[in-house]
Amino acid sequence: MDKNFIVRGYQKVDYELNIKKKIPKGKYALKVIVIGDYKVGKTAITKQFIENSFEESYLPTLHLKVSKKEIKIDESDITLVIWDIGGQVIQMAPYKNQFYQGAQIGLVLVDRTRKKSLDHVEKWIRETLKSISYEIPFIIIGNKSDLTEELSVSEDDIKSEAERLHLDYFLTSAKTGEKVDDAFYNLTQMYFNSIN
Repeated sequence: MDKNFIVRGYQKVDYELNIKKKIPKGKYALKVIVIGDYKVGKTAITKQFIENSFEESYLPTLHLKVSKKEIKIDESDITLVIWDIGGQVIQMAPYKNQFYQGAQIGLVLVDRTRKKSLDHVEKWIRETLKSISYEIPFIIIGNKSDLTEELSVSEDDIKSEAERLHLDYFLTSAKTGEKVDDAFYNLTQMYFNSIN
């Protein structure tokens, strides 16, 4: 609308920016859970984030692996305590509730070369929320994006599932490091946005 109150048209927005709230100065520790089906790259993405490295060989996480990394956002020092929870449902069943308790943020990984892993995103989130009984921010991670010849899960597929569940998403590669740091930093910012 112009100064004469005449409507000139509508603006089309290509994307919207989430308002980033400033994190209060201080030291914080957040429990991050990394969940998803077996072999989606939970351990690999955690290792890439913490050590900037990748291992080609696959060794399943049978129970739990806890790592930590200190990051700085604004004037705040944040320790991310990352719980890499094994995707082997049968072996993990007795322990999962204990692993989820106290979680403050979560990554749900999808293997972009295996369509079934996208179908299970909601199941993983529901299972987590049953154990902790409060809402936490989640991001869907479409991992293995470097395997372009093998991809069976498109960005549109992930975007559609993310919109349905009201979540953000990132397309990453644990091998190349593409968008891995962005995912962890954005998820951390989402936590502080949710509590202020």
